[in-house]
Amino acid sequence: MVPGRHGGTGDHNADVLYRVDAEGLTEIELTGWWATLDPQLPDGLGVWKGVDYRWRDLTAQTHLWRDGDGNCCPSGGEARLDFRIEGTSLVLAGVEIEAAD
Repeated sequence: MVPGRHGGTGDHNADVLYRVDAEGLTEIELTGWWATLDPQLPDGLGVWKGVDYRWRDLTAQTHLWRDGDGNCCPSGGEARLDFRIEGTSLVLAGVEIEAAD
């Protein structure tokens, strides 16, 4: 695992993950799971920036933005994301929401 972030206000992930297997190092694709995230979030909430991966547990934490929030200031609570690896891709396996009051 090599952590990384893109610069700018988007602050998106640029992490790289490899698996050691019989062929040596195999890169794990880390971007496809994003397409499956929004349908699992309550209406009006979104993840606008990168997530904080916890590779040892195959999880991530992220803030949640409400429609109308500033890019700087998420007010929708937080989410814990659970992952699994299928083949050579990271797959979103579950979302746990801790909504803001």
